[in-house]
Amino acid sequence: MLVGVGSVVLAMLVGVPVGLVSGYWGGHVDALVMSVQDTLLSLPPVLLALLVITSFGDSTWNVVVTIAFVYVPRFERLVRGSVQDLKTREFVMASQAAGASQWRVILRVILPNTIDSSYSPSHVEHGRGDPD
Repeated sequence: MLVGVGSVVLAMLVGVPVGLVSGYWGGHVDALVMSVQDTLLSLPPVLLALLVITSFGDSTWNVVVTIAFVYVPRFERLVRGSVQDLKTREFVMASQAAGASQWRVILRVILPNTIDSSYSPSHVEHGRGDPD
């Protein structure tokens, strides 16, 4: 249970902020983040797990970090897509026109509207575990 919940929470804590920044600013930031994501997605999870366990040992924390590392790009891509959709909506443009800073728009306007989409895969990923 600790490994499943810990890895999903850690993946969300890393993936959601990176997806927010990448989706909102776009351009070079988005290109860099997408390149890193593509690289992470190209690594076979089993090979990555073997590499981490042989390098750092077989502790529970290493397993949690390895599983989270595999799932971070999924959260990043999902949040990035939501942010790219939301940043063109009228309520986001209204807050920008009202003079809100970029960080305020990201944290107070866009983030609450992306929580639904970033929360959904956590149920799926946590639910993959064997119930026995």
